[in-house]
Amino acid sequence: MKKTLLPLLAILVSLPAFSQTIEEQEFDLRIINRGEKWGRKMDKAWKLLEADSLNFVAVSYIVEYYSKESKDSIRVFYNYLTQKHPKSAVPYLYRVELGRYENLSHSALIAYAEKGHRIDPKNKEITYTLGKNYYDSFNKEYNGERKKTNLDHYAENAVTYMEKLSENSCNNPNTWAMLIQLYNYQGKPHKVATLQEQKFCEELYFPLLAFSTVHNKDAFNFSPLPSGWETNYSIDILWATECSISRIEWYSKHLQAMKERMLCNNVDVDVIRFTWLRTFHNPIAVRLENNKGTITVYWKKADGAGGYEPGKLVVNKKKIISEADWQKVIQKLQTKKFWQMPAVDNEMGFDGSQWILEANISGKYHIVDRWCGGDIQDLCMMVFNLTGLKIKKDDLY
Repeated sequence: MKKTLLPLLAILVSLPAFSQTIEEQEFDLRIINRGEKWGRKMDKAWKLLEADSLNFVAVSYIVEYYSKESKDSIRVFYNYLTQKHPKSAVPYLYRVELGRYENLSHSALIAYAEKGHRIDPKNKEITYTLGKNYYDSFNKEYNGERKKTNLDHYAENAVTYMEKLSENSCNNPNTWAMLIQLYNYQGKPHKVATLQEQKFCEELYFPLLAFSTVHNKDAFNFSPLPSGWETNYSIDILWATECSISRIEWYSKHLQAMKERMLCNNVDVDVIRFTWLRTFHNPIAVRLENNKGTITVYWKKADGAGGYEPGKLVVNKKKIISEADWQKVIQKLQTKKFWQMPAVDNEMGFDGSQWILEANISGKYHIVDRWCGGDIQDLCMMVFNLTGLKIKKDDLY
């Protein structure tokens, strides 16, 4: 008995090191410890791939490593994946998504996406990726200095694949604006009109293009989406849509966790809401409502963090405030020219916070989103202070 006890104990002691979940292994690959040289975790990447044979985190780590050591190895690696998964479009999807590590041209990206689509034409991700790359080629050629000989071809194929995503379903938020733009380019006003009348399957907390931006010549310089984008073919409206949806999904999950209502439509009272998402602090929402002269301030807090998962609702309070308090906020909206402010500006950064101010007054809706408060900080704090809550100076960001 003694002879078998020690080996058994050794196995039990060492077991946690070999029983990491997929999520834990992914986290381990993403994190670089102090003093650790990048690329020293290839063995862990391959072990993760053994556990999950098409794990994107593992694949991206391996491809990035090979891009710095031997780009020929990337080709060999993808051949290995496609041979192991001959009926899957995923290896081709990854090759397109990680194409920057091979400096793949637009034509090469399209070719790989088409291979994946032939294998699995019902795969929505590869279909979207294929349509997206045709659209990227359209946008690049339109903005380029060379002869625009392939625009019709790129536009037709982008439309073809993006339309497939909406077959037998309602309108697709990701492709809606892009299809409007390309239908205008193709001279199909009836299709534009049909799209503009359609509604999305799932209601959104914010207007679809509320947070859309366009990138200028300086890669780090962005500006709000201008009017006329529907016929301005130099604008990458698909990229602008993706940016907006990314924020909508982020902000919405926090508002949903705090059991907040949508304000951009079907609101039967005048309402103003300040949503405060600080990266490392609890999400907070403060809402003012004017219901036929009765003014109520609601405030809620979840136990997560604004830059991460929202957690669950832990504070849900309200109180009646005076008409005078309401009017002060309304006057502040006018003084700050809130209704004329662009929804987004050029200020952004890592960590920090998002200050999101919405108002729906007499059926008129507007939203302004600023990093670390910006030019709406005093207005948002006026709304917040009506709760009577106190914030430490170090927590105000």
